[in-house]
Amino acid sequence: MIHVDAKNIKQAWRETLRRLYDEGASDEAQNFYRRSPALIEIQDTKDEHYDELYPLPVADIAEGNRYFISGEGEENQTPRAQLYRKRIFTGTESEASQLERIIRYLQQAEGKKRALLSLSQPEDMEMNADEAPELTTIVFEINDGALDTHVHALGSNAYRHLLPNMSKFATLQHHVSERLGVPHGKYSYFDNSLHFHLDDRDHVDLLLAP
Repeated sequence: MIHVDAKNIKQAWRETLRRLYDEGASDEAQNFYRRSPALIEIQDTKDEHYDELYPLPVADIAEGNRYFISGEGEENQTPRAQLYRKRIFTGTESEASQLERIIRYLQQAEGKKRALLSLSQPEDMEMNADEAPELTTIVFEINDGALDTHVHALGSNAYRHLLPNMSKFATLQHHVSERLGVPHGKYSYFDNSLHFHLDDRDHVDLLLAP
């Protein structure tokens, strides 16, 4: 398993790509150029959400983060991004959204303050692979007065999706910490199958080959 401990998202993405390229296993039968479980720990998610080596412009990351919190510009977002936001922020006539219930709980809880948000549903197994959630759960936990956030992914594309995923859910961490009136703390991202697809082999080689 790859373990990366980084000071910010940019460093985490770049170091994780390097480690996956050097240490990941090939699995061409499953269309993976490289794959490995990975644990990424980031000390501070305030700044450095973008890397100039990422294949899409910084404006796309910023727009995705704005949409994630505000809901504005949905027509420009992927079905997966829309699904994440719906499951986090949308409630019903009789029940508040998952996120709102979590914030209320963390505001009122005594002792250990920890709550889990679920991004997966049983019907996801029937969904198109390009639309089903890569991320499955988020744990918010207050430690030493700061909000730590732990994200779990079933499997994600390191070259195309890891950077925006980390940035998007770090933005959510900041949103929740502001609602709670506490500083943001550490951010952890565990991926059961972080990978490069064979389709991206030429791009990955150009970026990472010695």
